[in-house]
Amino acid sequence: MRALASLTAALLILLSMGDVAAADAGDDVIYLERDRWGRYVPTADNQGHTRVLANLDSITPPAISPNRTQVAFSGGRGDGSLGRYAIYVIEFGGSNLRRLTNGSFAEFDPVWVNGGQTLVFAQNTTGSITSNCCRLASVGVNGGQITALTGNIGAQRPAAARNGTYVFFDTRDGVWRMRTGGGSRSLIAPWGYDATVSGNESEVAFVRKSGSSTHLRRVSSSGGASTLLYTTPNEIENPVWIGNRIYFVEHQGLGYDGRSSVTLRSVSRTGGSPRVERNLSDSVVGVGPGSKADEMFFYRDDGLYRYYDIAPDASLGTAIRAGEDYTSGWSSITSVNLDGDANDEIFFYRGDGLYRFYEIGSDASLGSPIRAGSDYTSGWSSITAVDLDGDGQDEMFFYREDGLYRYYDLRSNGRIGSPIRAGSDYTSGWDSITAVDLDGDGQDEMFFYREDGLYRYYNVNSNATLGSPIRAGSDYTNGWDAITSVNLPS
Repeated sequence: MRALASLTAALLILLSMGDVAAADAGDDVIYLERDRWGRYVPTADNQGHTRVLANLDSITPPAISPNRTQVAFSGGRGDGSLGRYAIYVIEFGGSNLRRLTNGSFAEFDPVWVNGGQTLVFAQNTTGSITSNCCRLASVGVNGGQITALTGNIGAQRPAAARNGTYVFFDTRDGVWRMRTGGGSRSLIAPWGYDATVSGNESEVAFVRKSGSSTHLRRVSSSGGASTLLYTTPNEIENPVWIGNRIYFVEHQGLGYDGRSSVTLRSVSRTGGSPRVERNLSDSVVGVGPGSKADEMFFYRDDGLYRYYDIAPDASLGTAIRAGEDYTSGWSSITSVNLDGDANDEIFFYRGDGLYRFYEIGSDASLGSPIRAGSDYTSGWSSITAVDLDGDGQDEMFFYREDGLYRYYDLRSNGRIGSPIRAGSDYTSGWDSITAVDLDGDGQDEMFFYREDGLYRYYNVNSNATLGSPIRAGSDYTNGWDAITSVNLPS
């Protein structure tokens, strides 16, 4: 079964700020690593401090639940059976280990679907390792009956978007698309394998061999001609799509034990030069990043501020940093990713038009100013950066309390470009508006706040219209002059 695992093996890094008290994934890295007995066990790594999540031999990528509190993985039965792997779920803190399947032969490649209520996985029902050995199946995360989704067609490596409609998987013929509950399927990428899907489920990235090279390619989720993003003479495994970038592991050698020069890289969805994210130990099997959700920054114009973790349901977690060492008198503050490097900068604006852009550190300290000026128009109540189209490049939103607003293109040097949309069809009277990625899927939501504590979260569409409200309340503290989300560096 290890031979099959070498074809499907990969693992998942989760780099997401969260409430540690709630035992979520935090900044930890999740992967499989070889122990002294030669087993590969699911492991968490927090800045070099590692801990084994479950003392079970494991194959294929662990998968973090959408709320980042549980890990699903394929683990050995633990009864001495050889080649028998079942699907397990464990709380991220290491408690409540439970086996969801019987592991008659091998069950592997779990992926969360249905809002985190269901796991889809690959299942070997015969014990054979022929090309048609496996099928896709599903099971509820609280247990229950296993449901077959396909026949024995050699299906493996399922992938799905958060709350997506479809599951994507590969067979020896290529990458297929099928509804998460099963049914008819369509081939979208012949000869492709190891797929990952964009947050809005419109595109799929996959791996394909071509002679002595390995390609990373992108295609519409309904199929068609594919676009080359990256090519290498080495191996590529476990691409993971987050926001505008596809993360993947590149290594030399084959299998679990024969690999070397293991590197986590990423490339934009449009291609270009890849970025090296992290060099890895050769004993780590496969790697790819998971989501990194935003933190929330509260500011009062006398200079008092606080940073908080924020959960996917918009509740505030633990305070990360509080102080009053930022300058006072600003009307609006927002985070903005000027250069597309996945680390935010921070923008300060005063009602008379004066503004500054700063670098920001992982501890929320401000670095050197990048740009300062007064060439933006004056009189705005709130300014925020927002990625309208999920392409990883922020646009800029200007709002006045009477409801007037404008969206602008934003250049990497901090200058604004052409207006995208202007109007007055948003409600008036808000003191602060900010874009925030609540669930780490790379697509922004919009947060409206009034100084008396009233707030609302909305979905925001690519044309800048507001969608359905996600959450409304008045349980945040009042009296803040500016609130913004910020993705602090890891």
